[in-house]
Amino acid sequence: MKITRLILSLILLFIINLTRLSGQPSFEDIDRAVSERDYREAIRLCRVLEESSGMSPGLQLRYGIINASLSNYHIAMQHLKAAEDAGTGGINAGILIAECLEALGDIESASAKYEDIIEKNRDNLFVINKYAGMLVSNRQFHEAARWYQILVDSVPDNPVFRKNLGGCLAQANMDDSALFHMKEAWRLNSRDFSVLMSLSNLWLRLKTPAAGIETLEEAVANNLRNPVPYRCYGNLLFAMQGYKTAAEAYMNAYNLGDTSMVVIRQLAFSLYASQQYRDAVPYLKLYYESDTMNYEAAFYLGVAMSSWRMQKEGIMYLEKAVELMMPDSAKLGNIYASIGKAYSDINNYDDGIESYMTALIYEPENPDHLLNLAKMHDSRKNLSEALRFFEAYDAHQNEMIRRIAESRGIDTDSFIISGNHSYARLRIKKIKEELFFMGEIKKINS
Repeated sequence: MKITRLILSLILLFIINLTRLSGQPSFEDIDRAVSERDYREAIRLCRVLEESSGMSPGLQLRYGIINASLSNYHIAMQHLKAAEDAGTGGINAGILIAECLEALGDIESASAKYEDIIEKNRDNLFVINKYAGMLVSNRQFHEAARWYQILVDSVPDNPVFRKNLGGCLAQANMDDSALFHMKEAWRLNSRDFSVLMSLSNLWLRLKTPAAGIETLEEAVANNLRNPVPYRCYGNLLFAMQGYKTAAEAYMNAYNLGDTSMVVIRQLAFSLYASQQYRDAVPYLKLYYESDTMNYEAAFYLGVAMSSWRMQKEGIMYLEKAVELMMPDSAKLGNIYASIGKAYSDINNYDDGIESYMTALIYEPENPDHLLNLAKMHDSRKNLSEALRFFEAYDAHQNEMIRRIAESRGIDTDSFIISGNHSYARLRIKKIKEELFFMGEIKKINS
């Protein structure tokens, strides 16, 4: 018996060697060419084998694989279906057919093919994962979440399945459920910083940034040389109006290599919001230079400069912001008011008054514009104009007090007026006295 087996082995070896000597290719030769992406050679070998041995199911499968790789999806499916019908290729042939259908845009047929494969192979998580991935690629997040849930139920401690399920639920606006699974994904793999980014975004969307602070503080402490935890931490702090601490977090992210425009913008705004105007200017400049047609960048850069002894440059950027806004935009009132303040800070009251008057065109009910105009006219000794704007401001504030008192059912006399309102009333009284006295002097002189 041993001799017989040895003889058979020698005969088979002889036949194989004879085939190779005659130039007859094998499936292994074709597969090797495919793996090396030498599709021209792979096709040549297939044709040689077809001419010598005819079209076999194994050859159909390889023709299908090659044509799918070359994006000849219709031809690929013909070969793959023939191989599948002959019982060759198994699950892989079915998956390739589904991928060809997806590439041709027939998502419904591709889905049906995947579900048919899954029905016959319920324990094959690889196929379920492929199907869910296809659904995600085609933005069918609700359906994809259903299949990822099956994967999570099968392997609860797989962080990738958890992450993908959480991502689908977030895309489907099921934020509470998404947050639960993202937390689990982070617990299972605290080195996947894309999960941390998703977590911080979910806390922001749910308007519960404080709930994520402890997690982010721990992530920062464990990854002091990675910019991602700092960036996420900054996002939560910014949402909580902790601008100074947010600026420190964004600065760490920036210094560790995250020089993306998102971080630059957030760093600039954190410094601006915490009134660190001098430090904000360089980053606001970077933000503006990334898009010189950006109204927001021009406006905040102008205000920051104007607030830090750079009024002339600030006015230039504020005027640029005006150019970038639509003429009827209400935001123009705010821009012109900022220009007016910048002029006022360098004692250029004439241009300041002109800017505030323009601001009033866009925001006629803004009491701050009235008060600032009154103050500038007062500084210029334009007493009649100062009185006019102080009285307009006083009337506006009195009407606001009346409305609030009425809505609350209380007496207006119980209100404690603001410092600005008190100052306006005092100046009204003083200016009237001055104008009266000036009138009496004029009478005496005449």
